[in-house]
Amino acid sequence: MKDFITQCTLVFKSFEHDVTIIQSKSSLWQFTTNSRRNKKKYAVMVAPAFSKVKSLIKIAKKKLPPETRLVVVTNTFTDADNDMSAKEDFTLLTLETLNRYGQEMLDLKNRSSDGTIHIVDGDNIIDQVINKEKDF
Repeated sequence: MKDFITQCTLVFKSFEHDVTIIQSKSSLWQFTTNSRRNKKKYAVMVAPAFSKVKSLIKIAKKKLPPETRLVVVTNTFTDADNDMSAKEDFTLLTLETLNRYGQEMLDLKNRSSDGTIHIVDGDNIIDQVINKEKDF
């Protein structure tokens, strides 16, 4: 589980997010992020198996800090799980998807002459990844 969380946090960091690991065992999410660019906030639940956290989603949503979006990162999920995420208004991603976009971000940084990221539409690319199917 620790490696799974580390992989996720590294991707968020590559998208220029400040990441805070939650040390409390009573927390429902493993870390929070704050975008340096647009101040969007995410509380991230990391669960290799979505079935292990499915029952905690409603509780987690109630405990979210203001203006924070719940993101659940897992290895796989079903169409029914995806439908649930739309209905319950949280983002469900696979680690594979997050890693793929993280690699694209690193490639963009490496191609940039000054090491900064230049995104054409000015939006934060992690928001585009998380927001691919849902605008929030």
